[in-house]
Amino acid sequence: MPAWSQEKAQFAVLDYSIIFRDFYRAVESKQRFEKKQEELKKDMEERENAVNQIMKDAKKLQDDLQSPALSETKKKEITGQLKDKLSELDGRQRMAMDFRNQSLMVLQKSQANEQENLMTDINKALGTVAKNKYTIVFAKASIPFSEGIDDITQQVLGLLNKDAPAASKKEEKK
Repeated sequence: MPAWSQEKAQFAVLDYSIIFRDFYRAVESKQRFEKKQEELKKDMEERENAVNQIMKDAKKLQDDLQSPALSETKKKEITGQLKDKLSELDGRQRMAMDFRNQSLMVLQKSQANEQENLMTDINKALGTVAKNKYTIVFAKASIPFSEGIDDITQQVLGLLNKDAPAASKKEEKK
């Protein structure tokens, strides 16, 4: 029988939403992720604009082909140009989709790695606070009622933010 079952169990709760909102490294991580998202969005818009320009050029060539005043030689020339534009369009669309998919995958992996590192630090601080005092620590969101149970969120947050840069500490006080 485990040793803790012979004694009265001590419970605590930890509010992860507060931890992720106020832990300076989590805030920095979120800001980096948002910046990368904006850069990706901008890059995707540029690629989309290039595709749209090719589409406009192809549409103009199609419209030009409708002119009854065109000679057969000119029609063949425009048809060749149109074929080239449509081929270019297809290639650019594929490249844009591949870029988007690969970039999103890299972004998701990066975010997952950062979350894993943050959770390692959070769990280490949690262990320090809970050691020899609490038998079980619940995530506050996972229990509907926690009155009378110690909330150790601020203690854990204090440990996590003890090495925060001065700028982060000033923002916390606001």
